[in-house]
Amino acid sequence: MKNPFSLKSLFAVVSGCSIVCLSCTQFPTQLGYIGDQYVQTVGFVFTPLAEGAPGDTIHLHAYFAGEPVRSYACSISTQYSITHYGSDTAINFKPVIDPNASVSPDSINLSFVIPQDFFAGAGPLIKSMLATIPDSVRSLYGLGAAAVNSVPPAQLASLFGLFLTTTDFSAVDTSFCKLVAHLAELLSGQMVLHCAVNGGYTITRNIVVRYNSRIRNDRYIFVNRNPDPWWVGILKVRNRKQQLLSAFERDSGDTIFCLYAKDTSVVAGPKRFIDTVVIDTGSLIMRPATAGSQAA
Repeated sequence: MKNPFSLKSLFAVVSGCSIVCLSCTQFPTQLGYIGDQYVQTVGFVFTPLAEGAPGDTIHLHAYFAGEPVRSYACSISTQYSITHYGSDTAINFKPVIDPNASVSPDSINLSFVIPQDFFAGAGPLIKSMLATIPDSVRSLYGLGAAAVNSVPPAQLASLFGLFLTTTDFSAVDTSFCKLVAHLAELLSGQMVLHCAVNGGYTITRNIVVRYNSRIRNDRYIFVNRNPDPWWVGILKVRNRKQQLLSAFERDSGDTIFCLYAKDTSVVAGPKRFIDTVVIDTGSLIMRPATAGSQAA
């Protein structure tokens, strides 16, 4: 099999994998060409969670391969919509200014805040959602009809958000917990992050905005969390049979490189616990190790 990679390109693949495998991103499952004449995105990782609530600070770790990163410009839009035909639009982007941002040849790290008034225009939606709850129950949480009608529409989102984030739902009955989870899911949206690298390469990513991550003890609430793999391994074998091999179909000359060994018991056979994999010249195969790992 013809090897379509230069030695430099292979280093870029491994370097990128060793960085992004521990966070929330789309993991590559096969090798692809990475040249040094353009910027290629390896992964965008949002922490502490892969979503946020209004007022949350989100940290972006963006990783790249190919052409070294020299400069960037980042902006966000909170006005995002999807038409009935499936096309999406984001307008009124505002620049992200982070004095503590850092740039290296293969990554960008910066932080931004989800606007506190993200749901300010959702007053009519919130009123219709609250109408599904009996007024006697709503009054227990300060959301009775009289209280809601006295609040300006632009402030209804703050009132409802306060209810969601300050109420302890551990003692609430199952039916109401399910209803709260449904309402919290309805009050959700997306903001768009736009990043221009080296003045010409552009990347956009959507971020889910909702209160789910701040809701306490509602067992029906779902939150997007970054994965926490046991281990990440790269199996390096010679291309003897011109075909891909599994992690457990190899001989004594093959090596598992365990890049993140939280649980090493599943890594059988010869292994090296290091953070760098040296790629041999010539024809070889790299395949993600399995057995509980994330793909590398």
